[in-house]
Amino acid sequence: MTDCILFSGGVDSLIGWFKMGKPTAIYHQLGHRYQDLEMQAVLNLEDATPGLKTFINSDLGWMGFYEKLDAEIPGRNFQLAFNAALNGFQRIGIVCQLDERSIPDRSIEFFYNAEKMLQDLFGHRIVLDPVFPADDKTSMIEWFLSAPLGIERNHKIEILKTTVACYRPTEAAAFAFYDSQEEEEADAEVSKSRKIQCGACPACFRRAVAFCLNGIYERYASDVWTSAVAMEYAMKAKQGAYSEQRCQRILKAFEEAGISRVQE
Repeated sequence: MTDCILFSGGVDSLIGWFKMGKPTAIYHQLGHRYQDLEMQAVLNLEDATPGLKTFINSDLGWMGFYEKLDAEIPGRNFQLAFNAALNGFQRIGIVCQLDERSIPDRSIEFFYNAEKMLQDLFGHRIVLDPVFPADDKTSMIEWFLSAPLGIERNHKIEILKTTVACYRPTEAAAFAFYDSQEEEEADAEVSKSRKIQCGACPACFRRAVAFCLNGIYERYASDVWTSAVAMEYAMKAKQGAYSEQRCQRILKAFEEAGISRVQE
């Protein structure tokens, strides 16, 4: 069976690529507003990750026209899966982890229905693989850091930091949150035109929680822990609006992040 994974330059698809045994990685240029940030990450990941070569598909650039304010593009995953099947792939990785399946084309029902439709259309077996159906982002990173992949832990962390997850990439001369004084000084030399993760959108916050709970801290254009989005997540976690595990993880991350900044 010919395997591929839909690759975005994000932490989910990167770890999924390793989990699936390093299949063909396909990045689709959709004309969406954070495409430049993703492309930058894809190229940087190829340099940082042993064995990674990403194929860039530009056939679907029209899809960005339909991007909503919250960054959703309706039907995106089905369109990407169809495109992969059209190019002969039979097992198609679309990482949809636990706690992030509220969007219609990330649900369990979507995987079942889309898989059946593709098989009917193409006349042979096609598998849509969520890759980490029973894990959340935190546990996915735990798996990556502990898995025997022939990569040292420190280099694994560097690779993770090379990924991106941001709906509103911004331009900034400096970051609000640093791992070390050395990084802060190095950033002073970075061009103001470099687009970086905003630290204020849901994607940035969800990433920060998973990173923090694995002892990883990184840089954003603004402090991810004091954003309006972060405060909303904290309030909902206290109210029990999410699964018990997710609520606990969010609140623990706030505690861990606060301790870390005091120590710095």
